[in-house]
Formats: sequence, C-alpha cells, structure tokens
Amino acid sequence: MTKLTLTALLTALLLATPTLAHSWIEQIAPINPNGTYYTPFGYPRGYIARTDPGYNDGKMTNLIPALSTNRNRIDATDLICPPSQRTTASQSAAYPRLKVAPGSALALRYLENGHVTLPQNQPGKPPMSGTTYLFGTTTPSDEEKLADVLSWSRSGNGSSGQGQLLAATNFDDGRCHQINSGSISQSRQQTYPNPVPGQPGTNVELWCETDVVLPLSLIPGTVYTAYWVWDWKTEPGQASGVPAGKAEYYTSCIDFDVVGAEDLADGDAPTSNFLVQQDGNLRAVSDWKSRSAVVSDPDVGFAMKSDWGSVAWVGGVPPTDAAAGSVSATQTQSVMVAAAATGEGVLPLTTLATSVVPVSGTTLVQKVTAGFAFPSMVVDVVTTTVYEMVIVTAAATN
Repeated sequence: MTKLTLTALLTALLLATPTLAHSWIEQIAPINPNGTYYTPFGYPRGYIARTDPGYNDGKMTNLIPALSTNRNRIDATDLICPPSQRTTASQSAAYPRLKVAPGSALALRYLENGHVTLPQNQPGKPPMSGTTYLFGTTTPSDEEKLADVLSWSRSGNGSSGQGQLLAATNFDDGRCHQINSGSISQSRQQTYPNPVPGQPGTNVELWCETDVVLPLSLIPGTVYTAYWVWDWKTEPGQASGVPAGKAEYYTSCIDFDVVGAEDLADGDAPTSNFLVQQDGNLRAVSDWKSRSAVVSDPDVGFAMKSDWGSVAWVGGVPPTDAAAGSVSATQTQSVMVAAAATGEGVLPLTTLATSVVPVSGTTLVQKVTAGFAFPSMVVDVVTTTVYEMVIVTAAATN
C-alpha cells in the first residue's frame, strides 16, 4: 500500500492533470423552414472572438469541475456560468444577443477542435464525442448551479422547476470537421466540403451545431436564458488514471430577446453580425428538425457520485458509531490521528479543532480543512497530526 505525505499527494495530482479541451458556443444562427441559416446571428454572454486582441482559449473555456479543484466529480457548489458570463448584463456590445420568436428554430454552433475527427487523442470518451444539452429558463439566477440545471426535466417540473431541458444532441453532428490528416476529417472534407465563399476549390473547417426549437410559450418582450452544456465525461474503466471515470462538462450561457414573429428578419436579411473568422456554411444539418442523441438525459448520478469504497479510522480512539462508508470520532487526549481510504475521487475530509496545543517537542501539522481529490492510487496516510486537546471528525460518503 503506497504511503503519501500530503505534499507528495498534491504533487501527484498536479502531474495527473488532464489536458484542457476547448469548445464553446461561437455563434447562434436562426434556421429557416428550408434548413438555411439567416442573419443577423447572435452570440453568448461575454463573447470574445478568436480574432479579437488579447484573445485566448481560457477566456471562453468553462470547464466544470475546474482543474484547480482537483476533483473528478462536480458538486453542489459548481456554478454553471463563468464570471465573464455570470449575469444577463454580461453581453458584449460588439457581439449582441439574438432576437427570437416563440417557436424559433436555432443552430448553436461550435468548433469540434479534434474531439470528433481525432478521437484517439482522448481515450475513454463517450460515443459521438459526448452529448450537448440545452436548458432554458425564464428565471435565471446569477448563482445558477450546474447540478441543479442538470436535473431540470423536459416538462420543466424537475428539481426546482425553474427551467427545462430543451434538447439533447450528440456533440458530433455527423458532418462537422477540423482540417487535419485523420481519416474522419479526410472523409468528411470530401463528403461535406466547406469552401470559403467566393473562393472555389478552398476547404475550411466546418463547425458543429446543437439544434433546438424554442418553446411556443415564450412571451414577447421578455428575456429567455439558455445554458449549453457539453458532457464529455471519461467512461469508467476506459482510461488510465481514472478507473472510475471522470465528470467533465463545458458550458456556455446565452440570453435571447423574445419578440413577436412579425419583428424578426424575414429570412432574407442582408448578412450581418458575421465574424472575421466566419464559417461560410449557411445550412443546418439535414436532420435538424429531429436530432437525437446516444444519451438523451443527463446522468446526474455519475456526475456527482463519490468513488470511495471504504474508509477506516486508523489512529487514536476508535469510534463506536461508525456506519458503512463513514467514520467519526471525538478525541480529548493526546492522539495520533490518521484517516485511511481506498478509492479515488473526492474524499470530503474535514478536521475541526478546539483548544489545539501541540504536544511538547512536536510540530503541529496544519489540519485538513477541505476535501482533496486523489488520483488512481491507494492512499494510506492522508494526514497525521498530534494534538493535545482536539475534536476531530473525518467523513466520507459512498
């Protein structure tokens, strides 16, 4: 059984950090009944184009759980929107939100960044590069939590009842592709060429899309908020380092101005709100009206599960009330306290101390006050501390 000091453990975590994946909603295009896009296009909150000064991927990437948490699962504190997209006031004047009518059909467009055409680069990922969900609400909160939104039902009656699941589609829409030497890209470049407008013979990246028809119940004169969530989990037993799998979500937060159908462009509006780095394709995928997904509903259980199989108290006075999967004890004497656990994921370990006095000749090791995520290894000693007078509680939930 490997024994790690806390410092060594945290070092191991840093070395185990996965590579970031970069995908977010770049643009929202209204869809005509015949499947063509029409302008003006709209944009998410806080949008920064790839050609803007100071642009970098980190300004638009919102990964949950964040790498800084060292967690393999989300928890009830994870906010769905990043700080740059936290409120309805986050919209950039240069990239306005879209006007929609009740029942509008939309394509929310994003780059696949190799997740579709180079799947071998990301072992253990789900079929079709995962699932994109779109949730909608008329009562958005600046403190909206991802866990709450994932539980919204299609009827709008799930969880808090504050929103509903509008669409679930495969991240891979069946035609999108990055330009690379992979066999999928090479095939799709031939089947779905995407020339630069006015430049025959050219071929550029074709963006992916999530398609949705907005509810007919929307009320003109209001703002409707949507949360785009890409579930790109690592499946259990499919990748080294995370044998129990890993939750990995990317989100974009979007607002729409709801207007009457008579106030929308007629579908033949002049091109406007185009990006400098604009995908020239102007037609939705052929099945935009009836798209489905390999996974149709979010797996909240997987997203939030604990991976710890067992926890045992291995120092001091053994507890008498330890239930399966949890331990607790109160120490009021000089004791050596250590918590041992086998598994991976997040161990919610907390230590609370009162009247803490180091034993003579010893150094008081800083107590653990927060959960730590562990890589796929057996952890023997989490922390060892000698106290004179102390109350200690350690807990883990299966």
